[in-house]
Amino acid sequence: MHLLSNLSRIKFFLLASCLAIICGAISLFYFGEKECLFAINSKYSDGMDLFMGTSSAYGRGDCIAVLLALLFIIPNLRKWKYFFSFCIYGGISGGITFLLKRIFDAPRPLMYFTNGTLHTIKWLNNAFEYSYPSGHTVGAFSIFTFLLLMFHLPKIAQYVFIILSVLCGISRIYLAQHFLSDVIAGAAIGILLGILSYWICNKFVFKK
Repeated sequence: MHLLSNLSRIKFFLLASCLAIICGAISLFYFGEKECLFAINSKYSDGMDLFMGTSSAYGRGDCIAVLLALLFIIPNLRKWKYFFSFCIYGGISGGITFLLKRIFDAPRPLMYFTNGTLHTIKWLNNAFEYSYPSGHTVGAFSIFTFLLLMFHLPKIAQYVFIILSVLCGISRIYLAQHFLSDVIAGAAIGILLGILSYWICNKFVFKK
């Protein structure tokens, strides 16, 4: 019941996330993988490169680790139970994402389109392997789901977090690092991992 009540508390974020996933799936069905990739990747400019590069960054594992570490600035969070909870989240989210990428071992867009047809950013470390699912998208959706469940944040946080999560997913396509299907899977998996991490923390850390 405790988990269900907390899921109900963040229902806007969850419903908006599901809507984004459904819209992505419909776009993929009607237009196809290649068309969706080029439709987003082709709308580039110097300003968009900077914006999308930034939007992609906060889904990275190291950036998420820094964010969680910064939370210890808040006096009430300087407790072992929060430290263990953040470690559990990191282990579940990072570990399962790593495992799934190795299981599927899918090539990234730059492996399919090698003749310069895709726009890339020079300062970005472009990848060519382990495309499915999008790790950055998993990271963004999982950390925001986890934080919303862990803490009673103002409702505006749900609006901000869904925008940031969706932008992270779109940025991965814009940067030619992932296909739309990678991002859709990453969003769904991220939400589930965020919920799973919270459930484990609530059951085994905070109940002690």
